[in-house]
Amino acid sequence: MKKRKLRKKSRKSSNQRPVLKKNKSRKIKQGKSKVKKSKRHLRKRNKASFKTKLNLKQSQKKYQRLLISLSLFSLFIIAGVVFLIFNLGTAIVVDQSMMPTLSKGTRLVYKKTKRFKIGDVVLLTSPDQTNYEQIRRVVGLPGQKVDYLSDNSIVIDGVVLEEPYLNQKIKQTEEKKLNSIAMAQFLEATPSLTESFVSAGKIPKEMLLVLGDNRLEAYDSRYYGLVPIKDVKGKADRTYWPLRKIKTK
Repeated sequence: MKKRKLRKKSRKSSNQRPVLKKNKSRKIKQGKSKVKKSKRHLRKRNKASFKTKLNLKQSQKKYQRLLISLSLFSLFIIAGVVFLIFNLGTAIVVDQSMMPTLSKGTRLVYKKTKRFKIGDVVLLTSPDQTNYEQIRRVVGLPGQKVDYLSDNSIVIDGVVLEEPYLNQKIKQTEEKKLNSIAMAQFLEATPSLTESFVSAGKIPKEMLLVLGDNRLEAYDSRYYGLVPIKDVKGKADRTYWPLRKIKTK
């Protein structure tokens, strides 16, 4: 009987051993799988954190670019405003002296400069006692000899000046013809000039000869003489009301 019991016990113990091994192997496998899962989870977390960091960096870069572009745009606008303030100005035509090119009430933009050429439309302060701002056209530069003929034509150093901006009716008018004016008379009409300038018969330095396009009625250098360049505020080449370009040739 005892032998039988011992055999049964040995059988039971032999049957229990593989069960224990299986449990251990399961636990090991489960542990490994948990480790793998944790590693995967960590990888995913690392990837997610890397992506978030990358997104943050990209967003920061975009924000910085936006700030730079906005700052450059604001600087550009400020520079444009400063340029307009110091280099451009506006004026209104106050008389009919520049007809038909510019009628009374026309609003124009002028550039502040002291460099002029024949045909430029300029804004100046009249050198006589009136001292009011007026728009006139440059027809004589320093060093030139100018004659104004009775048919409203201008001769500069012996060459007739072509003026396509003038109304042909005005140029060809038989009535109200003006007597021809020599350079000496322009010079004599300028109180600030000395006798040496008048005898030279040429426009002196820092002076301009200006006329209105409405030659029959304009108040210009024929009456108040040459204009000092320092009294000329600038030249205009465009109107903003009505919007169009001013003829200079």
